[in-house]
Amino acid sequence: MKVRPMICWLTVFFKKRKEGDFMKLFLRALTVLILCCSLFTCDKSNPTDSESKIEISGKWELIQVKIEQYMDKQKNYESVGTPSQMDYPFRIWDWEKTVIHAYNWVRTDTCYHYYDIEYSISGEKLGGEFFNWTSEVEIGGVKSTVTATTAIYKNKETELLIRTTLKLANMTQYESCTYQSYSGGAPPANWPQEQCPFASR
Repeated sequence: MKVRPMICWLTVFFKKRKEGDFMKLFLRALTVLILCCSLFTCDKSNPTDSESKIEISGKWELIQVKIEQYMDKQKNYESVGTPSQMDYPFRIWDWEKTVIHAYNWVRTDTCYHYYDIEYSISGEKLGGEFFNWTSEVEIGGVKSTVTATTAIYKNKETELLIRTTLKLANMTQYESCTYQSYSGGAPPANWPQEQCPFASR
């Protein structure tokens, strides 16, 4: 089953909140949207060419999320931590040649989510409509365009970094997700073992 980027709920999300809460809500909404990456050194923002020649297979576990947000090119927010610390879904992604078998678990759920993601890799660009998209949202009666682009780096044989850039008007957010090679089962034994209905994502 294919998955399309699920951005449309942003419009409803913002309509139900006060416009003055925009910054906080936008950050939280975008954090929930994208999916990502492996253990990396925080100040390593420009991986070398050798690191971008990527071949990926097998299972990878999300172990760290870093969020950076800028308004008019001035940083106004940064946070880094484990999925648990960042209130972020736990993820096990099983990579095949053109498809990712994605297992996600939100701690408040009594079931896990499973879906397939089609992808391609060209240099450092992670292609596919799940990772690169454009969508219209309405905030305070004003229509705006959200765009997402995604890059991928393999810092080490056991470390994978996926970095998504989201842009909305004069706001830019970088979401860097760190994945580590994983040899366990999917879903893990400490997750709920029942799969959620797809429509509940």
